[in-house]
Amino acid sequence: MANKRQQRRAKQVRRTNVRAAQRAKHPPTPADIAARLVRDFAVPLASRDPLDAELVASATMKTGWEQVLSAPEGTEPGELPHPALPVVSLLRQFRSTPGPLLDAALALAHALAVADREDPQLVAAAGVLVEQLREAGGQDPVWAGETGSYELVAAHDVRDAWMDEHQLVLGFRDEHGREHGFVISIDRIEGMQLAQIEVVDQREQMLDEVRESIAASDDPDLAVVEELTPARAAGLLGAAIEGTFDEGGDLLLESQHDELDLLHVVLARMDLLEQHAEADPNEAAATPFDSEFDDDDFDALVARFEATDERAAEPDATDDAIRLLLRWVHDVAYPRALFGPAQVQEVLLDVAPREVTDPAERAALPAALVAACRAWARFCARTVGLAPAVLDDVLQAIDHYAPQHEQAMAADPNSLLGSGHNGEDLNALIAQMTERMQTDGVDLSDTVAVREWMAANAPR
Repeated sequence: MANKRQQRRAKQVRRTNVRAAQRAKHPPTPADIAARLVRDFAVPLASRDPLDAELVASATMKTGWEQVLSAPEGTEPGELPHPALPVVSLLRQFRSTPGPLLDAALALAHALAVADREDPQLVAAAGVLVEQLREAGGQDPVWAGETGSYELVAAHDVRDAWMDEHQLVLGFRDEHGREHGFVISIDRIEGMQLAQIEVVDQREQMLDEVRESIAASDDPDLAVVEELTPARAAGLLGAAIEGTFDEGGDLLLESQHDELDLLHVVLARMDLLEQHAEADPNEAAATPFDSEFDDDDFDALVARFEATDERAAEPDATDDAIRLLLRWVHDVAYPRALFGPAQVQEVLLDVAPREVTDPAERAALPAALVAACRAWARFCARTVGLAPAVLDDVLQAIDHYAPQHEQAMAADPNSLLGSGHNGEDLNALIAQMTERMQTDGVDLSDTVAVREWMAANAPR
């Protein structure tokens, strides 16, 4: 009996394999893909709120934006089609196949028609598609002609004291009084990039909860909720978008969330904010911590710092150490009057071990550079008026990383050059930190999880 059951089971497996092979020979047609696309989004496309259709349109462009962000360096903007054009082409399948999904397809076509008003090819192609789907029997959504008509009603920046990371909270309202919001995470450490994007309904309630959480924390001075002018919000978001495309969208592409689903709708909101940046470019480019020495050339910056009381209070800080630190500050740090734990870690554990290769200089540098960092941290705090608790956090970070900096400088520099943080012999510090993170169950490929672990294990 068992043998017969096995024989029947074998026949079923063979039939399954044959069917799978037949399906492989007949991949889905464009019509199949279009039907599945519209069917998956039929409910939000039937909504009376145009925002739902706009979010669907943005999600359908995910693959296109992934290709744009992943394009080889040097690719010209016009070499790749607009991410919405392939979707428009798919929806053409509904021109001659009227049915229950036609209205949803027409709603999506309306949303795509206003997705990027600056792209004439997309505007023309989507406009023609709308007319064709109407002729096929499709019924316009009730919001036809309203998509994308929003005004900014509020903007807030939820950030840490050193502006390493921003949570840009934007509120918009349509002409019917409906409001929606976005929380857009911006990471300055990884080249001023978009990191996470979220749509929120209860924006004001969320901000109130954030304020309460900050006030109840042990160090309330380490985080800030700041109201932004429209021009400042436009400048911050514009800089993040520019940095994202310059850096190839590393954080978005590596995110475990569906950030790319919302990328296009954020780009569309930036189009709405552009008028504010153009009206007040100085305000758009401003930061809370602009300082008078931001425009100094390198030698002038060194000279000004050498003359400060903070420098005089650290006699162990040598000229070489100061010039090494301020070269990085002048060329990389933004704005220059901020020096937080993340910057301390970069200077002590990455910049100095990589830049200084002479054995004698490496042996003499640790104490001098640590002293220079202390002086610079105090100088920055005075210059921009940081709270004492914020300065204490930086000084604790310097003390925390000082012995690890000494270990890094004692390592063979040849093992560090060109290896970044993936080198096999970077230093004992990296190995210890990696081992601790693995022990704590941190996924080392998840940059957000690694950053959260490092923040939680920073000195207090």
